Amino acid sequence: MVQLSDCALAEPYSSFIESRKTVSTRTDYRYRLNRFAHWLVLQGLSPFTITPKQLSAYLATLRDENCPVSIAHHAHVLHSFFKYLIATEQIYRDPSCIFSELGLHRRPPAPRPVDGGIRERMVLSLRYTTVHEIRCSLVVLMGLWEGLRIGETAALEWDKIHFNTDEFSVMGKGQKIRTMPMHPTVRAALWKLREMQADLFSKTPNRYVFQTTGAFSHPSRGTMTRWFIEACSWTPNLPHFTPHALRHTFGTMLADAGRSVYEIRDLMGHASIYMSEIYVQNTAQKSTLAYKQAFGLSLNAPAKQANS
Repeated sequence: MVQLSDCALAEPYSSFIESRKTVSTRTDYRYRLNRFAHWLVLQGLSPFTITPKQLSAYLATLRDENCPVSIAHHAHVLHSFFKYLIATEQIYRDPSCIFSELGLHRRPPAPRPVDGGIRERMVLSLRYTTVHEIRCSLVVLMGLWEGLRIGETAALEWDKIHFNTDEFSVMGKGQKIRTMPMHPTVRAALWKLREMQADLFSKTPNRYVFQTTGAFSHPSRGTMTRWFIEACSWTPNLPHFTPHALRHTFGTMLADAGRSVYEIRDLMGHASIYMSEIYVQNTAQKSTLAYKQAFGLSLNAPAKQANS
């Protein structure tokens, strides 16, 4: 069995580990990646060139040693690690794709977009009178019209917003920057917020769109979620859904408009087309359902062969 040391892991492991959010997660990932790095050294392999077959062999060593750690969780850590390498363009093929064949990686569930009628009512109910109201409204708009994760919205910076070209840049997962076109409604709200915040933060640098005066320079995810809930309360009889459902709605609208998985990947900041495919497949399923409903066909009955 490989003997583990407490030595610090070098690149590319260290940057990936430091990108994890909590101390406990970083500790757990460090242990599992330390184990993986030792095995690679013994085999004369590199994380940049390892193949799916070789990665499968590594998991087999854990089974052979009757390793107490969860094989599935170990696979999850490695899958996240290789997604990070792809997002940072250090590799271009994901060797952890083998995990699906081994039954160690479940495909993500189908997206659950917000219904069109509900979207329309919600957008029409948004408010733009005060700084706080604009912030609450932007949490909704950034998810719906730009597909941003709530953490990405919280960390938006003014110098990354270009009103002259109607574009802005955002830092996504894996420290990967993507440039987004700016929806007219989003542009108008940001422009008004910038003018109203100029006086509020006249004595301190106004770096972030959602600048705060507390311990953090921009709001936490919890604060952003509370602003989202407040914006939802402005629309009567609104069904419950999470802020991330707006991002699912954005991806679904792209797929319904016929955008490719590569375009969806780039606009949503996915590490690979693996996540983007669920939106295209969801659209294909809806098309099949619409066809069957239009022609009065059973939704579950198999197709009958025509008589020869």
